[in-house]
Amino acid sequence: MSSPSKGEWLKPGDVLQKLKAKKRALKARINQGIRKQALESSQLSCFKGTSQKRTNPFRCGGDDGDAKRPRLAPAAAAPEPSMDQTLFEILRSGVGDVRTEVGGRAAPAPAAGPATGPARSASFVGLLSATATQKQQELQVDAAPKGVPDLPTDWGLKTKIRFLSKTPFPWTSRLKTLEEASAVTSCVRCLSTEQSGLDTSPNARLHRHALYWQHPWLPWLQLFPRLNRRPTGPRSLFVDPAMQDLLRTEWGESLRSLFQLLRSRQCPFFYVCASSFCCLFRSAGVGGITDTHAIITPTSRGLRDLLKRDDVQFTLPLRPGAPRPATSAPECAPESITSASESAGGSATDAVSGSPPPAASPGEGQTEPSSPAAGEDVLEASEDEDEDAEHWLERMGIQADAMPGMHSTRRKLQQESNSDGRPESTALVTGGDVYALLNFLLNSRACVAASGPLAGVPPTLLAPVGFQGASLQPLKVRHGTVQQARQTLHSFELAGPVMPHAVAGLVRLVRSSHDQFTVSLSGVRGGEALSRLPAPGPLAAPSVFGQQGLSDCGLEPDLVETLCQPPPAEGAPTAVLREVTCQEGLYTW
Repeated sequence: MSSPSKGEWLKPGDVLQKLKAKKRALKARINQGIRKQALESSQLSCFKGTSQKRTNPFRCGGDDGDAKRPRLAPAAAAPEPSMDQTLFEILRSGVGDVRTEVGGRAAPAPAAGPATGPARSASFVGLLSATATQKQQELQVDAAPKGVPDLPTDWGLKTKIRFLSKTPFPWTSRLKTLEEASAVTSCVRCLSTEQSGLDTSPNARLHRHALYWQHPWLPWLQLFPRLNRRPTGPRSLFVDPAMQDLLRTEWGESLRSLFQLLRSRQCPFFYVCASSFCCLFRSAGVGGITDTHAIITPTSRGLRDLLKRDDVQFTLPLRPGAPRPATSAPECAPESITSASESAGGSATDAVSGSPPPAASPGEGQTEPSSPAAGEDVLEASEDEDEDAEHWLERMGIQADAMPGMHSTRRKLQQESNSDGRPESTALVTGGDVYALLNFLLNSRACVAASGPLAGVPPTLLAPVGFQGASLQPLKVRHGTVQQARQTLHSFELAGPVMPHAVAGLVRLVRSSHDQFTVSLSGVRGGEALSRLPAPGPLAAPSVFGQQGLSDCGLEPDLVETLCQPPPAEGAPTAVLREVTCQEGLYTW
């Protein structure tokens, strides 16, 4: 074979022949060297057998010592395979394995090499197959669906909700006459737009979910939000005591009418928004609690003391170590509710006619009286230590007045005040104590601001259904586009008191036309505690009983089912919604 001239391209066959020639030449040189070493060693051994070695007079051990061991010939080292040979062996073994797997024939006995047996995992083929398997597993994990098909109920009041999507929304900023009329009729008569024969256009359905009921409604005053609002603005117009009493009387009638709807399960929930707290009343079966109940957040030590004076028993379920909400307390409801004030001077009388609801013993399912409030079990140890410290000081002859910091009462008040305005101060009222709470709201002057632009204005009532004296108001809707991450996104925003049923209805409305969108929600300060109420105990009734009881509440059945779901269990994500993402019908937040 003629060697290729300089500058010519070599074919793969020429390269393989050249490598085989080098391999044969190397093997021949190695074999020749082994033969030469073996011949020399045999000649040396023959020479040593015939000649006499001179005795060394200085050798240790004298003449009787053993003779020096002859030096053995070094063993011929096996030639180390070259890199090219190793690569060809690995590829040859990998190809053989692949052919055997594809053809379905029995695999031949593998030859000894670097890529056989357990060593195959370290070969190129083994590493490549392991890498491909790992990537495939990662793709399967990434392709698994993430999220939940339905959102939990966030009971916190929202002030704004905004939807963003890459595709435009099907509704417009202007309503037609038929669309507005259908939405108002559906809201006032509590009719479903799909079953009542009304207009089912996207604009009509959007306007239906944007309507709510409010009392009082004073257009020149901002009555929501009122919690922790700074008293800025002109002085209130209701400075005349007669005007204030008249306004409060009308407000009491509206609250009484709304509570009667709640008690008869014609209204699932409603809010009482005051300047220092927000109270959520929920019907029996809502949230997994079998009794009518109310949640007050946030509370202060002064407000809790006023509730105790009016015999309103409550618990603090969010305080560490507090028991779960009671679910088996009997509901002792009075027969009728009468006027809260007899004269314009504001003389307080009981709003509940007849005797107050009897207080059941703890063994009958009622919760313990809240004289030290809920969560008192956590503070019992510290109180006992404080009493022991005071007794020890008295035995030592030291008066407790000399060390004010050692007073157990003062330390207890400081510990209770530390949770004021925080989620831990949320109070839960259940059973017959809800009527005592209603009397407190009707008669107490602590619910009305004494100064500022809202001085003399009673708290704001918000409900999903109509009640006596209520005003039907819409949320403010604004459409537009937003630039985000160099993308133009379509958006629409609703501002105002957005209640839980409106959030669920709007999300489902957008989901019916979009597979991918995001929702941003901003709520009232302190409203997150309403969604962090722990799940009721094992005696809680299933949600199906609450759905049957609220079948005539005016909301759609799917919304009622969502409202009756109990809070998430311990360890699950909370139902506080701030940023919600929808991907292919699954929600993450």
